[in-house]
Amino acid sequence: MTGQELSDARVRLGHGLGLDRALRPTELGRALGLAGSRPSESVRKWERGGPTGPVSAAVRAWLDLISLGQRPPDLVEAIGRRPSNPRDAGDSEEEAEPSPALSDHPR
Repeated sequence: MTGQELSDARVRLGHGLGLDRALRPTELGRALGLAGSRPSESVRKWERGGPTGPVSAAVRAWLDLISLGQRPPDLVEAIGRRPSNPRDAGDSEEEAEPSPALSDHPR
């Protein structure tokens, strides 16, 4: 998976979850279980140079589930979770609140 493919995957995953936007780098990082206060930094780095094999495998698996009309629970949980560090609200303040599109659907 290239960096551009990862960036495209964030768009497809976000829209596949009904967000009407791309998955934010912070949301993807949390779903991948990245430690640290800024999981978005790793995602942005991978978008410039390509992610590692395990990351590629996880993202491809999520894309497969989305294409089958399923909602990967780890992605849904990562989007609905408040960031532990307020500075890690990712790319905007609105990320700190769960998305209404996700709360409309059962987990």
